[in-house]
Amino acid sequence: MNSTHCKLIALLIAAATHLSAAESLPLPTVLMRSTFKLQGPTTTQGRQSVGTVFILAQPDPTDSKMNHYVMVTAAHVLEHIRGEKATLFLRTVKEDGFERLQHTITIREKEKPLWTRHPEADVAAMRVALPKNADLKLVSTQLLATDELLERYRIGPGEELMVLGYPRATEANAAGFPILRSGRIAGYPLTPTAKTKTFPLDFQVFQGNSGGPVFLYAPNRAYDEKGRPRTVQCVMGLVSNEKAILEKTKAPNGETTTKKQSLGIGGIVHASFIREVLNRLPPLPKPDAALE
Repeated sequence: MNSTHCKLIALLIAAATHLSAAESLPLPTVLMRSTFKLQGPTTTQGRQSVGTVFILAQPDPTDSKMNHYVMVTAAHVLEHIRGEKATLFLRTVKEDGFERLQHTITIREKEKPLWTRHPEADVAAMRVALPKNADLKLVSTQLLATDELLERYRIGPGEELMVLGYPRATEANAAGFPILRSGRIAGYPLTPTAKTKTFPLDFQVFQGNSGGPVFLYAPNRAYDEKGRPRTVQCVMGLVSNEKAILEKTKAPNGETTTKKQSLGIGGIVHASFIREVLNRLPPLPKPDAALE
């Protein structure tokens, strides 16, 4: 194990010691404060790879009081970034409000990716070390939707979901918060998710939206055993792609041109695949082993 890798592991272990749980805030607010823009370096052509990521709190299997920062996004967001480093645009809280906090993370060791990719779905996750002054209201992995939850609350066609992201790298304000939009589930069936894998959402996808969380927030959707209203909220998945068709036109000179025509529909990867990729993350070695 080289010194760079040892330092990275030590940082990840240390990061787990200062995680704070989210307060009793509605899911849209919590996710707004745990969703960030990820940007790759500028290429020689002046282009940049931009996507959306969100941070989850993953419980440590060896210590129930410990959690780890896990960055989740669409796999192609990380694959399209060149080099070893990427910039994560976090936020910090000052006396006069929120402020941008630029943070560099290592996503590769030379050519080797440091993230874990799902073998069948456009989902990737990696543990990250983040600054102590970063503002985070973390979402527990327990809020990732399961097939059982989808069926229990009859979540299906026409259900309105919310989406966070950075369409065309656009931010909601100077502090760098994501933009919140919404759309309705546009397909059937949703389950079993292992078979359906994705579902369509009536939502226009732009470059930069990829990797953004898609979630349900439905106050008064259910009732407890005493008849009190309950809010149903869960992360349904993440933005993977846009649905489009190829239109071919023939010019008077006989030449055929092909144009991509967006359908205004997004392809969403189910949250069950996020759960699966989290389970595939390599275990962290013990602190003393990391520092040898």
